Amino acid sequence: MGKRITLRHLLSLSIFFFLSLHSLPALSRTPQQGLPIEIEADRLVHEREGDTYTAQGRATIRWGGLRIEAERIIFKRAENRAIAIGNVVVTERRGIARGERLEIDFSKDTGYMEEGYIFYRPENLHIKGKELERLGEETYRVREGTFTTCDCSPPAWSFSSSDAKVTRGEYLVSKHTFFRIKDVPILYSPYVVIPVSRKRQTGFLMPGFGYSDLKGLSLYNAFFWAIDRSRDATFYLDYEANRGLGKGIQYRYIRKRGSEGEAFFYHYRERSIERLREYRTADENLGHPQDADRDRWLFTFKHRESLPFGIDLRADVAEVSDDEYFLDFWRDPDRRDRSDRDLQRLESNLTLSKGWGRWSLVTQFRYFDDLLKEDDDDTLQRLPQVDLTVSGLKLWNSPLYFSMESSGVNFYRQKGIDGFRLDLHPSLSLPLRPWDLFEVTPKVGVRETRYWVSEGDRTRSRELYDLSLDLQTTLVRIFSRGERRFRHTIRPEISYSYIPFRDQGHLPSFDEIDRIEKENKVTYSITSILTGRRMEGGRKIYHDYLYLRLSQSFDINEARRAGGNNRPFSEITGELNLYPTDLISMGAKGEFDPYSRYFKKYILTTTISDRRGDRFSAGYNYTRGSDNYIDLSLDLTITRGLKAFHRSRFSHYKPIPGDDRIKTLETVFGVRYQSQCWGIEIARIERPDERLVTVTINLLGLGEVLKPRLPF
Repeated sequence: MGKRITLRHLLSLSIFFFLSLHSLPALSRTPQQGLPIEIEADRLVHEREGDTYTAQGRATIRWGGLRIEAERIIFKRAENRAIAIGNVVVTERRGIARGERLEIDFSKDTGYMEEGYIFYRPENLHIKGKELERLGEETYRVREGTFTTCDCSPPAWSFSSSDAKVTRGEYLVSKHTFFRIKDVPILYSPYVVIPVSRKRQTGFLMPGFGYSDLKGLSLYNAFFWAIDRSRDATFYLDYEANRGLGKGIQYRYIRKRGSEGEAFFYHYRERSIERLREYRTADENLGHPQDADRDRWLFTFKHRESLPFGIDLRADVAEVSDDEYFLDFWRDPDRRDRSDRDLQRLESNLTLSKGWGRWSLVTQFRYFDDLLKEDDDDTLQRLPQVDLTVSGLKLWNSPLYFSMESSGVNFYRQKGIDGFRLDLHPSLSLPLRPWDLFEVTPKVGVRETRYWVSEGDRTRSRELYDLSLDLQTTLVRIFSRGERRFRHTIRPEISYSYIPFRDQGHLPSFDEIDRIEKENKVTYSITSILTGRRMEGGRKIYHDYLYLRLSQSFDINEARRAGGNNRPFSEITGELNLYPTDLISMGAKGEFDPYSRYFKKYILTTTISDRRGDRFSAGYNYTRGSDNYIDLSLDLTITRGLKAFHRSRFSHYKPIPGDDRIKTLETVFGVRYQSQCWGIEIARIERPDERLVTVTINLLGLGEVLKPRLPF
């Protein structure tokens, strides 16, 4: 869960974290049954009356993995108690403790140390206290204590308390608690009483602050309720001065192993929906109907259930108040960004699935909300859809393999033609390896599709067959350059596919299965991979230097088409990844039109880094005739622990040659400092409709304890 926002929560969480990770090293080791006690000292005296051992001068007790050293140790065997006096040092696997006096009652599992110091190694935790006391297996008390994970003196930060008592899994009570920076008290809480546990805790989450012209001063609040071990709820209250008020609740649950889910509801009351639309640009509306009013809401529900006989059930339900909702809000309450703005369709579904071997059966009920239509009367729903798939099933002892893709779908809508479609597509393949040089796979398939529709000719059908042949081989060359060895792999591949022409005009058009075009096509590709190997410290280190793949298709039907202006060759698709060193990578992926001689789309990326931690990356996403995007990021190590960073995202559009239009979508500048036990990040964020300054403080052992968003 998130971090607490009040000083009381901060102090109590930190003290509990320190005291309840494990038992204190100096006070917690119950003698291990069956292990001998070893006592060493310059002088050792045993008193028969009381069965007491007194060790004087460089006294040491070893008991299993526990070692106690002091100027003087008194061990009362009959009472199962030990007292160590003067320069006490206790060591064990998890840490070390020092003090002036130590008393341990192994029978009652209690202990007491004066002027104590404990270093807990797994979490780099330092605890000091005038009195450290273990009251029982789960309860501790620290008087006049300090707690920190900083190694320096004085510590960069620490918590101090006059009296702290914690019962692990129950409550922490702390009096007169300070948060200190370099021993200077900064924050104070007179009294803290709070439930403490290693598990989730009820309380307020870190609020968010912001400012923009659209929203004005903004405050985002959340309260987390840990109901029990298997249920929790989060309540949201969002205030935006210029826009409105939002309220929400998220409920999560686990019924049993394999049964869990969550529900979310959010409601927002707009001050003015017309004012909100004025802040959107034309491209942001994306053709959505303007059907929103002042009351806007989102409901989502997800559930997963493992049923008997290996059946898996999943439900994913989503419903919104209006088609404009995702232009202004987010779908995930824990991820408040803009990635949902391009959403054009919202789907709710219920899925039942079972797999056994190479067989798979999936039943779905799928309901769609088209966000680009004012109503969904003519939107096709799949209620239900059943898919049966068989993948590469070997037929007895024969060399043949059987596969099948089949589906039955009941299409439903209030307006327009609907009905039921059954589609069966079995196939047989025969993998061959002639001369152990080639991989040849001929394949033949048949397809039967039948329709029972609501209008016109109620029963319709289509029969098809398809043929394919795949041929590929692998060429490998291994060579050396100095002490390095290289493996160059070239994999050429050619495939042929054939589907005859069938008149399908009499069939309804529900989706892509209803219009399978004739095909008489050859596809060829080549893949090249270069991998190197070097010896480093007696170990073999492998590195991929190059990956290249090119492919294209030749359409025989298009080549034979009468009328001229034939274009049988498809776009050339390619992907290239270069890794010249461990610190440099370059990538390119795109489609090239051989007739117009231009790229229809491509993506370019480059990343350069060094051993110091500096890193630069750039990316360009191009689609001809559409907006293109530029992404830049830079991380610089200024000094040890101090870094600067920059992120920018632009849209680039060229409506006519020579007319470049660049729009800044987001720019982030910031610095980040990280020391041994604390860190801080300050960032400035600029977007078209808002400017923010964020501050994040991180304390080792506590995580992010301050993350407000401040108005710029």
